[in-house]
Amino acid sequence: MKWLFIALTSVLCASDPAILSNRIHNCEIEIEMLKNNLSTQEEARRTSEKEVSQLIANARKTLIKPDDLATLKNHVNELTKNVNTLAKALEEIKKEETAQGLAIKELEHALRSLTLAMSGKEGTYTVKSGDSLDKIAKVHKITVKELKKLNNLKDSSLIHPGQELVVHKP
Repeated sequence: MKWLFIALTSVLCASDPAILSNRIHNCEIEIEMLKNNLSTQEEARRTSEKEVSQLIANARKTLIKPDDLATLKNHVNELTKNVNTLAKALEEIKKEETAQGLAIKELEHALRSLTLAMSGKEGTYTVKSGDSLDKIAKVHKITVKELKKLNNLKDSSLIHPGQELVVHKP
């Protein structure tokens, strides 16, 4: 994902709307691809869970003679191996789903930044009636402390409608 932030930095410095529009389009495509991949992995996880259920059901249906302990032990060992293999695969899928979910959030944030850049208001916010530092910070995914620092505001500083605040680090 580091390449994305490097690319975004260069895009944010560009003034050509066509380049910015193209980059936004590319980000949207990548978000869709990641969402599709995540959907595919979720389906694979569901399939793995069904396979485990089927293996368990088959094991319950298998009739083993009480005196054939070796056969029973072999079935149990085989089932245990299959369950462990599927559990490991399921864990890997869950890790990948988490990573892709984070990647989607990063791309969505980058898309918002690019949209701001195209609007000519990148990194600033005009205070509206009813706004608070906490509300503005949450919307722009920064802390109140960062918002105050970016705008040289004191602890007791008041904001007022129409005031321009910097909301992104330069």
